[in-house]
Amino acid sequence: MFQRLPKKRQLNSLVLFINFVPFVTYACSLVDVFPRFRNAKGLPAEYLHIFQWMFTTPTMIIIVSALGTSMRKSLVFNWRMTLQCILWDEFTLINGLLISFVPDPYHWIFFGLAVFGFCNTIYCIHKIVHYACKNAGTSFEVNSIKALEVDNMPSPSKLKNGGYKEERVGWRFCF
Repeated sequence: MFQRLPKKRQLNSLVLFINFVPFVTYACSLVDVFPRFRNAKGLPAEYLHIFQWMFTTPTMIIIVSALGTSMRKSLVFNWRMTLQCILWDEFTLINGLLISFVPDPYHWIFFGLAVFGFCNTIYCIHKIVHYACKNAGTSFEVNSIKALEVDNMPSPSKLKNGGYKEERVGWRFCF
């Protein structure tokens, strides 16, 4: 926020937003502002995290799209590709939310749709990272972008109890 360069100021504002949304969500959960819902099995549904991710993951995708554009004036190199990635991410999250509220045999349909959207989201992120590496100004920028992509990819070692840990840095998944 307190930067002289406009691009850094924009990115810092986005990072502040990413940190502000979970703060508000957790504060509202603490004082029971939002109603509690039960899923199809009668267990408490974790819908607040999914709504939180609906705001934060598009912002993260915009930040990833902004990487590698240090030599350009625009914040994002290709808004069409970035918006396509955001739409696939939102598609994944919506289907992940529907999995909780649909009874047992039918939730597999939404699970399949969520996996399809997830694969397309990962593919779009890979395209964004590839383009960012190709147009990066320095080798340090290229190494940072590649490390970011590897850190955000899912792997079996990051699984715990059949799902992704919530404390994980990077992309968060809802199924």
